[in-house]
This record gives sequence, structure tokens and C-alpha cells, in this order.
Amino acid sequence: MKKLLFLSITVSMLLLNSCILSIVKPDRISDKKISLSPSVVKNFTDDYQNLPYPLYFAVSENGRYSVSWRCNYSECNKVGAYERVLKYCDKIGLDGKCKIYYQGKKQLYNFPMVTEETLGTNIVFPSKSISYGHQKAKGIIFYFPGYSGSLWPPALNNEQLPKYVKTMNKNGFDIAKVNIPFYNRSPLMIPDIAIFISELFNEYKTMGYKKIVFAGQSRGAWSILYASRHIDSPNVYYILAAPAAHGKKEKSQNFKNQNPEFKTLINSVKKGNLAFFFFQNDPFDAGKKAEIITDNISSNAITMIIDAPINHTGHGSAWSHLFDITYTQNLINFIQGETIINTEKTPNLKNWEEITTNQHVIDSGAKEITGKKLKELLDESTIFNPKDDYNKYGCYIKNSPSQKNNLKTEIQFPGSYLRGNSYNTTCHIKNDIFKIFRKDINSWENYKVFQYNADIYFRVRDEDLRAYPFKVKKGYFFSKN
Repeated sequence: MKKLLFLSITVSMLLLNSCILSIVKPDRISDKKISLSPSVVKNFTDDYQNLPYPLYFAVSENGRYSVSWRCNYSECNKVGAYERVLKYCDKIGLDGKCKIYYQGKKQLYNFPMVTEETLGTNIVFPSKSISYGHQKAKGIIFYFPGYSGSLWPPALNNEQLPKYVKTMNKNGFDIAKVNIPFYNRSPLMIPDIAIFISELFNEYKTMGYKKIVFAGQSRGAWSILYASRHIDSPNVYYILAAPAAHGKKEKSQNFKNQNPEFKTLINSVKKGNLAFFFFQNDPFDAGKKAEIITDNISSNAITMIIDAPINHTGHGSAWSHLFDITYTQNLINFIQGETIINTEKTPNLKNWEEITTNQHVIDSGAKEITGKKLKELLDESTIFNPKDDYNKYGCYIKNSPSQKNNLKTEIQFPGSYLRGNSYNTTCHIKNDIFKIFRKDINSWENYKVFQYNADIYFRVRDEDLRAYPFKVKKGYFFSKN
């Protein structure tokens, strides 16, 4: 009887494996000699090979982008996983159809020699933006986002921009977002990005734009600053919010040791008009960058420096509504050569959009929620941005003594930008504290929670004291997109 049972199980497994293998279509198996970039090989060796339940390893036709897909409970051994990994890889692989290199542990194609990285970019002109054209526009703004974790940009056609850039569009500037894929985000690629920026400047100058503006956040701002050495023009403008990068050593994550490198960047600036923003409680900034600029910037460069404004906190402050209403007109005046009135705006605490710091939350009269009440509010609920209505982003929260026991609670978005569905952020109530676990960097983020009114709450991050608004919906919800 035991032998028959074992034989039955064996036959079932063979039939299941045969069914899975038949899923991969011939046109999705690479038949060309494609050289894989170092990042693709690294993703295979560091990620896919070590997954406990790997399903597929897909690679773009140009060999530069890869997605690994894993089993995750109900996802295991389903045809849908094959369709999802290819749809996801095709969407952001830049060109052609992605190919399946590995299915489970079965190799479908031998990896060829590794080649050097080549830069891939996608310039997106947001569909809802106003297009003035080179003759009527006051100028054109190219925005370079930072490199936050494994989630941004969600796709290379992503249009998301900070509010101040959108406001500048309404005030006469054409705008575009420059998305750079993760496989090009090594510190070694910054010189290539710099050359791309200088070529972009020459192209749009020739096109006839009066003023060309490069705006960026974090590593995006750092890359722009690096590029300024290649642009010798008084008619170029830079908006640099919290420029940051690794320290001197390429693989170092010690962001606070970057000041010597920042000084080198500042010394290389020839000409141009540069607006800098530095924020208090920024975990990627040890301070003193404003002093470095003042002491080392070229006399041929014009600068505007905003250092540690009182009503802004944290690395991503330039994305806030308060930053927009405080500084956008100053930026327009700076670019137009008009008088700058640098007045720090006090937020209207009756408007939740203007609340950006821990102190704002306290001053608004919001009440902190802790212990049993916090668990009752958030446990087995989905939180989302008040303006988003859980259409795109959100996180399901589950009481969990350890992250390891909470895999079922992940929101099933298309997966992280870097490695398919292998790294999703999860939200937890742990020891009566609201916590977010970032799998991409293997660390916890701790938050205090405040109730602002009947519908809106704020979570305040311990590390930077920045306040994030959210709404709560009981239950588990899928993204509608």
C-alpha cells in the first residue's frame, strides 16, 4: 500500500513538472548569443540561486535587465506566475521581449560571457502636463529621481513627479522625468549618466529652449551635480534636493562619510545656477554641506542655498506639499533672475497636506495611539495615502511577533522594481508598535501613530521625524492596477 502511495505521488509530481515545463513557449527561450550585464549575473547568483522556491528567471533581450520570480504560497506552480514574470520584465526591460533563462532549478539557456554595462534611460513627458513648446516655454525641466530602495521607479514609463515640478509646469515650464533602470544604478555608472545629461543639455539648447533646468533628489541630484563639470554655460539651472551618494568606497553604505566626495564635486563646478536644499534629520547627510558649498564653489556659479529649514524634516522633504507652497515661486524667480523672497511658511495645521513633521502633528492636536488601541485600529487593516484610495499603493498590516511568520500579508503588487516579487515591504504591529519591514535593506522602520481626525492618521518615523498621512480600511485589498 505504501509503495502504491509513493508511486502515485511520484507520478503526480512528474505530471505536474511536465505541465509546468510546457508553460514556457519556444519564443520565450533565448536562442541568440546575448551577453549578460554584470548586474544580471549578480542578480542570478545573489538572488535567484538562493531562493528556496524559485519559479522563473527572466532576462531582457538586451541582456541588461532581469526579474526573478519565486513561489509564495498560493502563487506556487501556477501558470499565472509565468505570465506575470514576463509581463513585468517586458514592461521595464526597455526593448524586445524577455526570455526565460531558468525555470525552477532547470537551466534553459547557458549564460554567455559578461559584458560591460551600457546606459539605458527613458525620458517621460507626463501625459497630464502642459506642453508649451520651445518657443513659448520659459524653459524645460528634466527631473532625476533618487534611488530609494527597490521600488522606484515602479516602471520606466513612470510619470510621478514632486509637487513643485508640477507647479512649475503650470507656471510656464515644460517638464520631463528621466527614469534610469536599476541595472544602471551602480556608483560606477555616474560618469555615464553625467555624459548623458550634458548631451541632453546640448540637444535641447539646439532645439531652442531658453533655459534648461536639471532637477533631482538624493542620488539623482548627486548625478546632476557630477554632470555640471561637463556643462560650461551660464544658462543652465540646477535644483538639487538633498544630494547624496555612497562614501568614497564604491560598495560602502556609509552615506555620512560622503562630505570629502561632495567637496570634490563642488570644486568641479564651472558655471551655472545652482539651488541647493538640505534638510534636518536627514539620515543620509551628516551636515556641513552648505559650508562646503560656500567655501568651495566657483565664483562663476550663482547659488541659492536653503539649509535645514525649520518646518521641513527628512530626506524626502522636497516632495511635500509644504515645500511646494514655500519654495516653488522662489525657484521660478531664481531661474527668471528675479528677486527671491526667502520666507519660511508656517503650515496651516487645519490642512493635513501641509503637515510634514512630528512637531506639526503635535501642534495640530492629533492624539497618539498606542498599545491595545493601536492594535485594534491597524491589525488586519490596509493603510493607504488619503489621496490614493488604495488604487496603487498600500500595505496590509498584521500583528506578527516576527517578520518571518508574516509572508501571507504582503500586498501583491507587481513586485519590486529590482527583483520581481522577491522583495516586498511588509507592515506589522509588533510589541504594540507600528513597524515596516524593508526586505530590500533587511531592516525595520519604527513609527508612532497619531489620529488627526475621524478619517486621517499620521505615522511619524522615528529616524527622521517626518510625518506621513494615511487612511485605514479594514481588511485586505488588492491594487486595482
